Amino acid sequence: MIIITKNSTGSNIYIDDLYGQEILASGQVTLSLLYTFAEISNSLNLKTLIEAGTIIINDGISDLNINDGVEHVSEISQYKSVKKLQDLENVPIPESNYPTEILGSDGTAFIWVNHASNNEYYYYVNDDSVSSTTSPVYKQKLRLTTDVIPAGIYRIGYSFLWTGENNNHKYQFRIQINDTTDILNVVRTPGLSYPKQSDVWNLISSFINITLTNSSHFIDIDFKNNNNKTTYIKESSIEFWGVN
Repeated sequence: MIIITKNSTGSNIYIDDLYGQEILASGQVTLSLLYTFAEISNSLNLKTLIEAGTIIINDGISDLNINDGVEHVSEISQYKSVKKLQDLENVPIPESNYPTEILGSDGTAFIWVNHASNNEYYYYVNDDSVSSTTSPVYKQKLRLTTDVIPAGIYRIGYSFLWTGENNNHKYQFRIQINDTTDILNVVRTPGLSYPKQSDVWNLISSFINITLTNSSHFIDIDFKNNNNKTTYIKESSIEFWGVN
């Protein structure tokens, strides 16, 4: 899902509860590249700015009106096309592998049992060990490599725990396909939005549906540090399977 935020004003604005994300005057930011969908949908400040007309949401095709913009950044937007049971095959697969209730656009509840028409193309890798780096150059934590797969829509899920050596320094993480395309690229700063290492590890976890070509593909979790401090990462996993 693409979420582009456009600043409709002549002044810089900030989304306070989304790590202070700045959008320059008359500028735009693709939030879906920088944050997980859970982080975006949990931002009350973002919805307030949309409702005020300060931020315009674009879905990658066109600008949305206020009501559609709020819905697009809300959890239910993933399922807004569901009107009858047959439509479920066109809906992004929910996080859970267990039966999950989801709500259709007409208010009807369905029970989703996770399945995929290309589910013979399933891959999973994980690494629970702690890795670290002080380098400003990305270091690979984990890689998933597929066999040659047919062209189609595939789901990529990822999860890892991270922390940093010191407060107020930048620790950067990305999920990248084929060493070329970022599906996530985030910067986190302990002491501002998150505790430092001695307190707690922090979770980043989400998924994306993406169209891939008839080829072999690989997906990486990479991490680095921008301030010569230590970035830590552990309990990392990547999951991949066919949708249709």
